[in-house]
Amino acid sequence: MTPREPRLKAFVARDARTRRLSWEAVRQEVGYACDPRAIRETMREMGYHKRVPRKKSNASPENKEKRVAWCQARLHWAKDEWKRVVWTGESSFSTAGFGHRPWVIRKVDEEYHPDYTDKNLHSRP
Repeated sequence: MTPREPRLKAFVARDARTRRLSWEAVRQEVGYACDPRAIRETMREMGYHKRVPRKKSNASPENKEKRVAWCQARLHWAKDEWKRVVWTGESSFSTAGFGHRPWVIRKVDEEYHPDYTDKNLHSRP
């Protein structure tokens, strides 16, 4: 049996949880008796692909304005001046095991949709 597009699209687009399922899990939950590759190919034909979610911070509008102002005030800086800035970084980790990368099913224009992005762990609720 080959997957029927409208039912498959409606299922995958239902919520953020269904967008993060594997092709095999989609096949099982929809109840199709086909190879998961058929699900993948049907979704691909409709413009959906598996992608690593974009990272999106939850900086407040006020903090975003401050960051932009800070950068604009230093646009003229020379390389030596930038060397004196101490940059702090953020580390990421996964509790799901080594090398685990989440994937979402989405279209190209849904890249920064809130349901399909990974937010920083320290962000506000």
